[in-house]
Amino acid sequence: MVLEFLGDSLLRLIKYNRYKGMELNKVREICRCILIGLDYLHRELGIIHSDLKPENILLFNTIDPSKDPIRSGHSPIIEKPEGNPNGGVTMNIIEKKLKRRARRAVAKISERRASMGGQAPKSEKTMDGIDVRCKVVDFGNACWADKQFMDEIQTRQYRAPEVILQSGYSFSVDMWSFACTAFELATGDMLFAPKDGQGFSEDEDHLALMMELLGKIPRKVAIGGARSKDLFDRHGDLKRIRRLKYWSLDKLLIEKYRFSESEAREFAEFLCPVLDFAPEKRPSAQQCLQHPWINASSSGQSASKKEATVEKVNVGMSKLQLKVGK
Repeated sequence: MVLEFLGDSLLRLIKYNRYKGMELNKVREICRCILIGLDYLHRELGIIHSDLKPENILLFNTIDPSKDPIRSGHSPIIEKPEGNPNGGVTMNIIEKKLKRRARRAVAKISERRASMGGQAPKSEKTMDGIDVRCKVVDFGNACWADKQFMDEIQTRQYRAPEVILQSGYSFSVDMWSFACTAFELATGDMLFAPKDGQGFSEDEDHLALMMELLGKIPRKVAIGGARSKDLFDRHGDLKRIRRLKYWSLDKLLIEKYRFSESEAREFAEFLCPVLDFAPEKRPSAQQCLQHPWINASSSGQSASKKEATVEKVNVGMSKLQLKVGK
């Protein structure tokens, strides 16, 4: 297969920015690109991506221009993937030992500098000049809306409540993942990072985190899935996690991430409908593209808006002819 050469993933961009959260204008531009891709997938092709997350969204260009063959004129640099490609146990052990030694060496150097009154200077990273236009990729887990293959889809942190409850899913699961991704871009943190604990499962913690941020799950939604009886009582309350600490999204953005009140309110007004517990109430990608937050005016915004609209042709699949359901 011959594929278009794209740049780094949004996850790498988040790491490059040291998990600090990006300027909202950058987040807005990225969100617009993702929504254009999802709108094309959902309305034109009838496809559910089912694994949308920062790793599966690639920038048009690399963050480092020297690694881009078009801008640098050099051959593409294919970086070594995470993990051990050979699958050898011996190599893994050697790599781990070397990494431990390297960490010890760095720690010793830091201690020496500290004792001498010096501190290692940290180079300030800037997002200026980085092209944040992006495309949705990796359709290995995608399915047709009318021909689904699995009950359990999506990476844990981006998983929609209806998938956890096994109450059926459609295009709206991608919208839930989109909202989680948008929050992560703006804050540097995952919206939901559940863990299992003493007496409760990871699924229960995940649902509890959702409820603490978004309010109680409507009883109809809570008891409407194949797994509902394992997780909820007949009143729609979690069986094993009773004490919840409620914290609205706008308050979270203000108090933890130091958003201004207006920024927090506008961003929360954009995200909260997409995080509705009832899948049928979530706005589509097309509707999100009409939202005031996405179309907020700022310097240079109108130009990038026009560019993004034209990019419908450049989503990467516009010339693809598909027969749905076959």
